[in-house]
Amino acid sequence: MDYTTTADVFAYGDVAAPSANQTAVMNKIVTAVSSRVDKICSMNFSFDTYANRQLPVRIGLDGLLTIYVDSPTITTLTSASLRVGNLAQLLPISIANAVEEEHPYGTKVLFFGLDYYNVREVSMLKAYLSYSGGWATLAAVPYDFELAVRRFCWYVFEQRGTPMNSTAVPEMGIITLPAAIPPDIMDVLKRYAWWWS
Repeated sequence: MDYTTTADVFAYGDVAAPSANQTAVMNKIVTAVSSRVDKICSMNFSFDTYANRQLPVRIGLDGLLTIYVDSPTITTLTSASLRVGNLAQLLPISIANAVEEEHPYGTKVLFFGLDYYNVREVSMLKAYLSYSGGWATLAAVPYDFELAVRRFCWYVFEQRGTPMNSTAVPEMGIITLPAAIPPDIMDVLKRYAWWWS
């Protein structure tokens, strides 16, 4: 999913009537920037479904098991399991009392009513989660995030006029993203960076 629209980026740049060529280039820029933002933040913002995805896990002193998900929301939690040490089989985790704490910078899934303190000191713990999560529509994207992406797209679009490598020809469908990102954009994206990364 793209985190802004071509029309919104042109409106931001005060371009009332973009040409067909400019629109085609901007369509590619919007998709490329949206993908880049996922990588910058180490998040999967777009809605998707995952099966047995390995994710970071932590067990607190109270035996509370917490799995850290790189998605701002979880719509459906299907199953969870834990690999402890060198055990051959995964241990199923009951999701009946699972509580999701959703944040723009990632979701925590806490498993209440289960005591995992006895495996807390095991050197290797791996958690596996099956779930659906992420922003399904542009309407679900927070405004400050969308505005940062819009600004980022306009910045990349404006960079077309600067000297660049001969292989980077936006008019031919090859998009290169600048290495440096303006600080005001990064300030917003930092608030959405996965807390585990």
